[in-house]
Amino acid sequence: MNKQCILELNLSTNQSRLINDVEKILKKLGVFEGEDDYISIKANVLALKVTKKHENGIHRKIDNTIDYLERIISYKDTKKIGLIYGEALKEDIQLFACNNKIYLVKLINENEKHCIAVKSLKNVTYKYYLDKTEDVNMENIIETNVALSHYLEYKK
Repeated sequence: MNKQCILELNLSTNQSRLINDVEKILKKLGVFEGEDDYISIKANVLALKVTKKHENGIHRKIDNTIDYLERIISYKDTKKIGLIYGEALKEDIQLFACNNKIYLVKLINENEKHCIAVKSLKNVTYKYYLDKTEDVNMENIIETNVALSHYLEYKK
């Protein structure tokens, strides 16, 4: 069985010509390879699931697609917009948007702490640590840390 890498997205765009953007996105990704892959467009919302065989260059294709998506998304508040996962990856990567920027988030378990690593598309990573003993809503904590990372990256 081939190892796979799967990209799932559900995002809002600020482009009125979304159909043209979808064509560019599909060219960047190449053909769909999974049985349950899909693309859906409703109003200004794009939803897609793409499965790719893990081979040389697949990470570059996904990175290029995410870079392009950052140019067309429309988000002021912090929101989870997607996920990259599969047998080929060591861990799942969550995609969040904040102020029209995309961030990649990994949860790492280290001894008695959770580590939330937030990486911008400029390859700047911020790490936040949380005791495992604390009972918190991780989704809210992640959103807060993405917003903080955005502030730290763009403060002037």
